[in-house]
Amino acid sequence: LNFRDVIGEGLPFKSVTATAHVRNGIARTDDFHVVTAPMRADLSGTVDLAQETQDLRVAITPTLSAGSAVIAATVVNPLLGLGALVANVALSQSISHAFAHDYSVTGSWSHPLVERVTSDRGKMTAPTEATDK
Repeated sequence: LNFRDVIGEGLPFKSVTATAHVRNGIARTDDFHVVTAPMRADLSGTVDLAQETQDLRVAITPTLSAGSAVIAATVVNPLLGLGALVANVALSQSISHAFAHDYSVTGSWSHPLVERVTSDRGKMTAPTEATDK
């Protein structure tokens, strides 16, 4: 997951939270969360500390927000700003979810294998009434 072309040498973050259990040199987490300005990363899986290998699942979700546009619209026209705020709150989660990507990170620390996991996320499905005929 090399984002150097976008963020340079490092990733400024808002928060990092996690719990992990280590048994026989193998660390396991199901709730490792990193929140940054452009994205949220949710990790789960295992890391073998002695063998320096990992088997992780990573979900990258962009954090979309029209915050400054909403503030500007509120100054110009309060009714338009309120409408933009409601649309931002209602749509940002579903749009972020549609553009999310899931990855599998396996192998050694020095040569990890990062593969994109395909899913049905973002696909439109027909209503059940239309498909039952």
